Amino acid sequence: MDLGPFLRARLDEEEQAFAQSRNAELGLAEHLAHWARGRLIRDLEVKRKILDHCVGVVYDGAAVQGDDIAASAGLALEVLCVMAVPYQDHPDYQDAWRPDDTDG
Repeated sequence: MDLGPFLRARLDEEEQAFAQSRNAELGLAEHLAHWARGRLIRDLEVKRKILDHCVGVVYDGAAVQGDDIAASAGLALEVLCVMAVPYQDHPDYQDAWRPDDTDG
């Protein structure tokens, strides 16, 4: 599995888990889920936009500003790798995606 599809799948899982927990009868947890719903949805939307842009640059050769396309693709790949760090315990996570400056 490539890094882009891996991240898309994790974001989809988070959204589905939130939707399921929102429907449960959990008292305080339900209240907090309702309160955080807007922030979570916006967070997922922003992450998907970042993901789409970076995948476009790294894998699809999308146009970037400036002349240094290789540097832009390198930066986009670094962003994708950093976005994957919270999912490092997932069985599909690949150690090759681990940024140099993070501890596993």
